[in-house]
Amino acid sequence: FELYNSLFGWSIVCIFVVMFLDSIVNIYWSLLVLIKIYQFGFIFMTCSTFVPLLILLFTFCHCGEYCKRQHMLIGGHVRGLACAAQCQAVPPPLAYTAVLAEFAMQVEQDALTIRAEGFMDIDYNLLMSIFTAMVTYLIVLMQFGSLYA
Repeated sequence: FELYNSLFGWSIVCIFVVMFLDSIVNIYWSLLVLIKIYQFGFIFMTCSTFVPLLILLFTFCHCGEYCKRQHMLIGGHVRGLACAAQCQAVPPPLAYTAVLAEFAMQVEQDALTIRAEGFMDIDYNLLMSIFTAMVTYLIVLMQFGSLYA
């Protein structure tokens, strides 16, 4: 995934920043509609952009989590293959066992995660961090909004 990160790392960072900011703005507009500052028709426009944005955000994080789980599954299968090779009645050649053990060690230690230019790992933890940051920023925005009301 190093090549993937070098090709698309900054694009992924920019996509997540835009999604994060757009989500905060959409939620803030929805709150302004709910406290009757704007007409109720604006909530349909806000939801028409916010719901697909949430689906994309969840899909990106789900794909990253799926890669991480597949990595653990592959590591388990390779380790099982190495153990099964040692338990055979006729042991395989020593070079095969050494290469298999080295590959199993590499698979277990080199995590197969999608990273966005070293800033973040794309998985469900990122999704929770984004939602937590959104709530925090919305509380700050509502506090500043109450100063002018």
